[in-house]
Amino acid sequence: MFLQLDSLYLEKLGIAIVHIAPEQFNKLQALIPDQESPVIGIEAEVINYAKAAANFTWGLQATNALNSHYTGAGVKLCILDTGLDLNHPDFKNRKIISQSFISGQSVQDILGHGTHCAGTSGGPLKSVNGQIPRYGIAHQTQLFIGKVLANNGTGSDLIWY
Repeated sequence: MFLQLDSLYLEKLGIAIVHIAPEQFNKLQALIPDQESPVIGIEAEVINYAKAAANFTWGLQATNALNSHYTGAGVKLCILDTGLDLNHPDFKNRKIISQSFISGQSVQDILGHGTHCAGTSGGPLKSVNGQIPRYGIAHQTQLFIGKVLANNGTGSDLIWY
């Protein structure tokens, strides 16, 4: 049985992304003989489309947070990423516990990705400047920020116990 595959191997993640024609998908599944196979899963490609932008961000629309009465009050939310922009106006008056786990680097987010993640998951009900519509899903969570990715965006998946 011969299959024509286009693939991309992501060595650091230890996974391969394989493109296969839909009519060959079942043939590929049949090639996995047993539990000894290095293949742990095969999923058909699914294409998702973002909803048209309204007055709120995609994150709130995707999670249906706008229709929820939950605020995140009493929930401790930890974001492990590139840190947080400690000068960001939307987080300035909020109690945030933060720590950098990157030697020689502060928790200050240079890349912005950690700040973005914190904003989407636990950002404010309304932005301070009023220019941006609500973008926080759980705006009353207690935020804990852990900088686990360096200023260049890299990090290790090594876990210390």
